[in-house]
Amino acid sequence: MWPGIPVSLLIGYLLGSIPFSYLAGRLRGVDLREHGSGNLGASNTYRVLGAGFAVPVLILDIGKGAAGVIVAGWLAGALGWEPASWCRSAAALGTIAGHIWTVFLKFRGGKGVATAAGAFLGLTPIPALISFVVWLLLVVLTRYVSVGSMIGTLVLPIGVYFVGARPPSVAAASRPEFWLAVIIAVVVLAKHRSNIRRLLDGNENRLERIRKGATS
Repeated sequence: MWPGIPVSLLIGYLLGSIPFSYLAGRLRGVDLREHGSGNLGASNTYRVLGAGFAVPVLILDIGKGAAGVIVAGWLAGALGWEPASWCRSAAALGTIAGHIWTVFLKFRGGKGVATAAGAFLGLTPIPALISFVVWLLLVVLTRYVSVGSMIGTLVLPIGVYFVGARPPSVAAASRPEFWLAVIIAVVVLAKHRSNIRRLLDGNENRLERIRKGATS
């Protein structure tokens, strides 16, 4: 187990810390922490900069989550780190933590939903895809990204429990992927506290640009 898990966690954290939305904003002379919701994620990038910047940011945020899992899995195989599943899960946790608390921006980042999606695409593809479909349907139907993100994240541990990456004979409690999904669901809900309050008050932001020419 040593040094696989801590090294995988560190690799994932450094990859997850790359603030693609912040970098996209800087390309247009905008600090996204000071515009829109102030969140460093694809949703706020879309609101402030538009789809031309938000789509690449979304893809890159998903990609860094998957990359952490892939790199940790490769290293585990090449260096004989065991158990490899725990190394991959540690890297997944690291990428999500890095996105939320990026070391490059004084530990201020996004909410980790896209990066978590990428990490679980690398860990357990089918539950991740189910969660994504739920997210997409809810965003399209409600225009609330926060609703899709919270419900989609809650669906993830359920999908991992019943589908998972291992044979059904293996108890869910022994799967690091399951417990990681539970942790991520709790963290994402905690990061959406302000969204929950706005939803209850009826003034949550819908998915639309805040203003045209925001970067001019």
